[in-house]
Order: sequence, then C-alpha cells, then structure tokens
Amino acid sequence: MRGQGVVTHEVDAPQPRYAGHAWIVSEFLDWLDDGPMPATTLDDNIRTAAMIFGAIESGRTRQTVDVEAMLHAAQR
Repeated sequence: MRGQGVVTHEVDAPQPRYAGHAWIVSEFLDWLDDGPMPATTLDDNIRTAAMIFGAIESGRTRQTVDVEAMLHAAQR
C-alpha cells in the first residue's frame, strides 16, 4: 500500500561450513574419493597465475603480453 514505507526484516548470515581454506581441502579430498570435481582445478589456477604474471609484465613493459605463449613456455 502507498504511504506505509519500506518494511525490513533482519536475516542472519549463513554460517560457513569451514573456516579459511579448509573448504577447498575438503573438496579435494572428496574428489579423491570419487566425489564431484572441485570448484577450481590446477589448470584453472595455472591459467589465473599466468594472467596475473602477464598483467604484471604488461604493466612493466607497457606492451601487450601473449599469455597463452607464456603458458606454453612454462610447460617446456
């Protein structure tokens, strides 16, 4: 109804199941026991690191960096 304003309700934040990085260790251990694949994989993390190092190099040189080439060079 008009003129009654906004009604708010306080809602408790959900409590995390694990503290810190324990959740990712749990996901990995579950995966080792034939559970679902973890949210991130080693390949994801390597690509993320390459992107970060590429951004750093690009900032240092002020040039475009071929991140895919960096990945291939690192695999040699």
